[in-house]
Amino acid sequence: MKVTKSSPLVLAVLLACTPAVPAQLPSIDKKPWEKYFIVLKNRKFQFGITPDGEAMIHPLSKRGEIISTNNPIMFKVEILESKSDGKFISKKIDPNSLKSDQTASFNPENSFTYDGSVTGGATFEITITPDKQGFSISGKITDKGKLTNPLNVAIFMGLRPYPKDATRTVAETKNFDQRVRRDKFETIIKSGSRKSYNFAEGANFGSDMPTGVESLSMKSEAHDFTEFQVAVTGGAKITFEDRNQIVSDGVDFRWIIPVDANPTTDILKVTAK
Repeated sequence: MKVTKSSPLVLAVLLACTPAVPAQLPSIDKKPWEKYFIVLKNRKFQFGITPDGEAMIHPLSKRGEIISTNNPIMFKVEILESKSDGKFISKKIDPNSLKSDQTASFNPENSFTYDGSVTGGATFEITITPDKQGFSISGKITDKGKLTNPLNVAIFMGLRPYPKDATRTVAETKNFDQRVRRDKFETIIKSGSRKSYNFAEGANFGSDMPTGVESLSMKSEAHDFTEFQVAVTGGAKITFEDRNQIVSDGVDFRWIIPVDANPTTDILKVTAK
């Protein structure tokens, strides 16, 4: 039978069989930002979020250029499920679930929010607020879906100005140690209590600061001596893994927002000067 017109019934069947277009964050329609949902750029760094939720911070040179496209500051939003043994499992975020009422833009002046879901059907919301020196971020679980264990929004960051190189010769290592002499990593555990580390030293941040820190800062020649600062407010501190390492290999840390946190007061702030 040859169909020459689409009857209402045929249209209804076709619509029912057509797969739904997955939600995803919009992208900026102006060059060179087409690969981003949001870009925040100041004199010291560029922070970008892609339509599939990937985030990255690129330190900038004094000329305002990205220092290294291959070595950004690591920045990741995580949804963590607590297990009975006290450990966490990171739930996979579905990039196609991400959506926002915010228009994709470069250097928005006001706060913006996006939400999404993870395996197990739990949903979350992330809010980012820009300011002149950087931005702050908060988040919350909006629905646990089928998951029964406690869930937390977390932010993972990695400050690794120098790519790890296990092939350095003795002479190269000596030159590198000279290069990082002015580099500095410092933490504030609480008001009046701070720790400082030289980049050539060995350290275990987890055992040195087992209860976490309120803020930290890093200044490195590899980042044009821009001082990056990360600080938190509210009921949770920045924590580190319990492992021995050389400071110049980088500093990884995580901020886990309490289950009952208030998104307006439990905030992580990233700035640079």
